[in-house]
Amino acid sequence: MPPVKKAASRRRTATRTTRRRTTTRKSSAANDPAALRRLNKQLDGAQDALKALRKNVGTGTRGVHKNVEKFVRDARRDAGKLGTALRREAEQAQKRAAAARPGNRTRPGTRRKAAGRSTTKRAASSTRRKAAGRSTTKRAASSTRRKAAARPAAKRRTATRGKASGRSTTRRAASSTRRKAAARPAARRRTAARGKASGRSTRGRATSGTRRASGRSTSRRTSSRASGRARRR
Repeated sequence: MPPVKKAASRRRTATRTTRRRTTTRKSSAANDPAALRRLNKQLDGAQDALKALRKNVGTGTRGVHKNVEKFVRDARRDAGKLGTALRREAEQAQKRAAAARPGNRTRPGTRRKAAGRSTTKRAASSTRRKAAGRSTTKRAASSTRRKAAARPAAKRRTATRGKASGRSTTRRAASSTRRKAAARPAARRRTAARGKASGRSTRGRATSGTRRASGRSTSRRTSSRASGRARRR
């Protein structure tokens, strides 16, 4: 079996697509202005000339040739975009002119229908707004009720807290008074013991002083007696 030739079929499809593109370009270019058509023609001639120059391009000028080809290709593409934009603007201008003609004015029946539709839309929007306002008022009322129900509970909590704090303060005061009362007799005992000890020390000091004075007086007496005896002799 001989192999199937696929290259020929691909070439045929490629030629068909190129023909379709060229025909569409020609049909669209027919409606373009004359200046734009001349510009596109000149750019096409420049592309053909650059393709022909590929044979004479060497290694040193290959980069410059590629840059010129890219520049002309981009210019041709931008020219095509400009043509499509101009055609769209022309179509929009034609539509506006057709709509502005006196024969294409809308009938009063259609106007009435449009007005009725707008009134129904307005009524529906007003009903929606009213429903939304009612829902908001219901929410506000429910929130106020919850707040009113929560207030006595909060008051009760604060009252119980105040009572508990008052009880704790009274208990602390009672415990402090008890501690003070228990500490008073011990302090009195300590002061009494200190007074007794100080009295004893003062008494001991007084007795030692009297003893010293008596010793001094006895020594003086003995000395006076000895001196008297010596005189008598």
